[in-house]
Amino acid sequence: MKNPIAHINLISRHNIADEYSVMIEALNAIPNPFPGIIRQVFCDSKACACYEITITENASARQGKLAADAFHTALLNGKQRGHNGIAIVHHHKTIGHLPPWWAGDIGEGGC
Repeated sequence: MKNPIAHINLISRHNIADEYSVMIEALNAIPNPFPGIIRQVFCDSKACACYEITITENASARQGKLAADAFHTALLNGKQRGHNGIAIVHHHKTIGHLPPWWAGDIGEGGC
């Protein structure tokens, strides 16, 4: 059986094992077709739980937003229980951003 996330480049600024573990857990939890849309996930170790998702060149901005939403939900339901923001990158430009959100937050997000 082919690993559905094997093509996704994972980066942790300071090469922290737990950050890789969280990214893998979240990516394994998101439904198809979203793993195929994501090319890279970067976790900024300096900012703690801030992510940047780069989508494939042939994906649309809407598909990127849906993939980021799926990653967001997976982070909330996983061992980390949230994040400090998710940027969406397409063609080397930030095209969207999801605000910080942690399990237990109420309203539009934020810590």
